[in-house]
Amino acid sequence: MATVYGDASTAHWKDNPMAYEIRKVLVQSASVLKQQLAAGGGVAISVKKAAKTDMKGLKKLK
Repeated sequence: MATVYGDASTAHWKDNPMAYEIRKVLVQSASVLKQQLAAGGGVAISVKKAAKTDMKGLKKLK
């Protein structure tokens, strides 16, 4: 399970620097994460083994 802390679509370093989104997705070793980055923005990703209760309702990435 990956928890992605990334720039929101409205993020901008000067006008909206605190706009971010947090999302959780199921990933495998071959998964590809796509993430929009705002100018001057960034992303942090936490990856951990998911328990069955964590997997409920999460999207699987290919």
